[in-house]
Amino acid sequence: MKAMVRRQSFQRRVLVTTLAIIFAGIWFLSFIVTNSLQKDMERLLASQQYATVSLMAHQIERGFQARVQALEELAGRVGQLGIAHDPEAIQSMLEYRTSLHQLFNGGLLFVDEGFTVRADAPPQPGRRGLTYASSPYLPTVFQEKRTVISPPLIGGALQRPLVVIAAPVLVDGNVVGVISGATNLALPNFLDDIAAQAYGHSGGYLLVSPRDGVFVTGTQSDYVMARVPESGINPQFDRYMSGYEGSGISVSSKGVAQLSSAHSIATPDWFLMSILPVSEAFAPIALLKKRILLLALGLTLVSGLLMAWVLRRHFRPLYQAIHSIRSAAREPDLFPQLLEVRMNDEIGELLKSFNVLLETLGQQHRELCARDELLAKLSSQIPGVLYQFRLGPDGQFTAPYVSHGIRKIFELEFEDVKDDVQAVFLRIHPDELDDVLRSIDESARNLTPWRSEFRVLLPGRGESWREGYAMPEMQDDGSVLWHGFITDIDERKMIEGRLHLLNEHLSEQVELEVRERLQSDAKYQNLFNTIPDAIFIHPLDENNMPGVFEEVNESACRLLGLSREEVLKLRPMDILPPEYHEQVAVRMEELLRKKHILLEQPLRTADGRVLTIERTSSLHAMNGRQILFSIVRDITEKKRLEREREMNQALLIQQSKLADLGHMIGAIAHQWKQPLNNIAIIAQSLPDMQETGELDRKTLVDYTGKLMNLIQFMNQTVDDFRSFYRPSREMAAFSPADDVRAVVQLLQDRLARHGIEVDMDTEGGPPAWGYSGEFRQAVLSVLNNAIDVLVERSVPQGHIAIELGVEGDFVMIAIEDNGGGISAELLPDKLFNAFTSTKGEEGTGIGLSLCRTIIEEKMGGRITARNTDGGARFTFWLPLHQEETREET
Repeated sequence: MKAMVRRQSFQRRVLVTTLAIIFAGIWFLSFIVTNSLQKDMERLLASQQYATVSLMAHQIERGFQARVQALEELAGRVGQLGIAHDPEAIQSMLEYRTSLHQLFNGGLLFVDEGFTVRADAPPQPGRRGLTYASSPYLPTVFQEKRTVISPPLIGGALQRPLVVIAAPVLVDGNVVGVISGATNLALPNFLDDIAAQAYGHSGGYLLVSPRDGVFVTGTQSDYVMARVPESGINPQFDRYMSGYEGSGISVSSKGVAQLSSAHSIATPDWFLMSILPVSEAFAPIALLKKRILLLALGLTLVSGLLMAWVLRRHFRPLYQAIHSIRSAAREPDLFPQLLEVRMNDEIGELLKSFNVLLETLGQQHRELCARDELLAKLSSQIPGVLYQFRLGPDGQFTAPYVSHGIRKIFELEFEDVKDDVQAVFLRIHPDELDDVLRSIDESARNLTPWRSEFRVLLPGRGESWREGYAMPEMQDDGSVLWHGFITDIDERKMIEGRLHLLNEHLSEQVELEVRERLQSDAKYQNLFNTIPDAIFIHPLDENNMPGVFEEVNESACRLLGLSREEVLKLRPMDILPPEYHEQVAVRMEELLRKKHILLEQPLRTADGRVLTIERTSSLHAMNGRQILFSIVRDITEKKRLEREREMNQALLIQQSKLADLGHMIGAIAHQWKQPLNNIAIIAQSLPDMQETGELDRKTLVDYTGKLMNLIQFMNQTVDDFRSFYRPSREMAAFSPADDVRAVVQLLQDRLARHGIEVDMDTEGGPPAWGYSGEFRQAVLSVLNNAIDVLVERSVPQGHIAIELGVEGDFVMIAIEDNGGGISAELLPDKLFNAFTSTKGEEGTGIGLSLCRTIIEEKMGGRITARNTDGGARFTFWLPLHQEETREET
């Protein structure tokens, strides 16, 4: 019976808890009540606001109707009296109608057919005679023969915001003029009731012209003539703009929630709108909400405290049991003891169930200890390390479990990595660390298996290869836990290193991918067609010649200008120019021998154009057939640009030669000076010898021979000069030593004139491959620079040393002077930039730039500059002439 009473007391406690939950209904009730009150008040306020707006809109409508009626009556009177062409009579009539002056504070005007003001009242200086040809409303009055209300505008004469009503003056059904009255919005007017009245404490009115997209006037002065908000900012205002009459709540363009109502005004096609901030409209409801909220909060706090006290008192035995379990959990080696049961109620039954669970867990704990011991024995026999790897929500890496294999794999102990695995990452090779971390991050984000091969740097073994596997799991706390295995793969890597598994070319990868996907599934056709290069696939016939195309991509069809069906009826011979057909057999023999070729060739399109293409072809065996796979790229434009670039470079080189022409002409003039003197002496002596009888045939032949030798020498000088300045058209083998000596010979006079010695070690020397004429130009530029420096700096005993040799696959030519060297800021490469001169303002800055273009871009060599102890040293490296070099070129 006692036990029954205790069970009932627990039920009473549950009942008390249920009663506490009922208090939560207060929150729901307050929400329902306040929302219902707010909706009722919203309907009431909207109805009142709309009624107020409607009343004011009718007043404005009557004001417009009165003004329209008065103007039409005046215009009709002018037409009946026939004074439309008598400005003075109209002027008197306008001034006499003082009642209209009260209706139109901006004055009255009469405008004739030419849109010119002929009368105005009250008279304004300079207004009569003005032309309103650009008026936005007068043409409508003349065309439609009706009264028009203008959009709000800035008056031309008054420069004030106006609203104009214009009525036509009709004579025999034709408009002969217009009587207009203006309402100046900047002066007191019949619309001032809007600006003078406020709606509530912070609300107001707005008069809007939807046709013109402007606010005519409003309670706030900054709305006068202002543009309305763009469509989409305030949906409720957009409804009013489209003609809706009624009320609604929306957020204004300034971000304020407003209760608004609108009513149309028919005569000007406007609408009147009243605005009241929601914060003011629903202030009583907000106050009521606040009071109900405070009441609900107080009741909730009281019931919550009561519930906490009740639960704390009656669940104390359960808390003591939990404390006992936690105390035992702090000592992992001691399993929790059975809990003491003090009461025979539901909590007592719960503690008894805990004891049953503890007995079960104790048995499982002993079994787990046995399994852990077995796992340790098994893991010690595995050639690797078993581990658990955890990435916490805070980004911290930990290792809950690591087998003893970590000693061999990373030369670490479990204690080194238990709380922080940074020691493992420090063992990973620096070149591999980023990839390993990236793979771990990807596995964590996608929960995909982690697998990685990486190198480690061990204190004992040095560099070694490791491979890791792990399966991730997302934990309840947001962390990711991997279970995995890392092993030593040095032996496997050694075996893999002996295998030849490298792909020879990117095109082979594309070919393999496309071929496999074409064979396996049609879904890869999209990839095949999105490749920007043209792809042609066709078999070989019995003569090992290209057969009909079996497959092409869309890029191939666009290249040829044909449909896919049309291309698949053709053979490669059909798209090649006829003159190229005889080369096909030669290319096929090369392809059958090498299995892969890369070449340039022409291609003929459907419209007759001949393109230059770059074709990569590979031969593959598929299903017992030889299949030719070709990737084609249109390089017509590229070749054209290359030709233009080569022509521009050649032109620059020739221009550089011409820049040195002055020095060369001086050299030729010096070489011609002595022969010309000798020719003059011989020519002058011949008449004297004839008079004295000394000119016999033998003497004449002797002098003729001397003259011919001198003329031949001068002719050879001109030929050498002309040959030097002739551009090279094709790459060929040439002797750098001979070209250097030829350049020095051309400069010999200038060198001798300035006392500069040239020491040449250029005897013999191997041939180079390139452009001989351009190379001579580069040497000439460097030598001229050296001479200029020696002369400019007045170097005593100027000296230039020229050296020639072979370094690897290159011919080396070095030119060194003792002119003091080059400015450090121009080294090592700036002096080779275009328009960078070593001669200050006197230089053009293109000589050395062209040298680099000639040597490096045109000939595939290299040029450098550096300072020596006493001067500067320029070094050329030209490709050595070999059969392979010539074939590649």
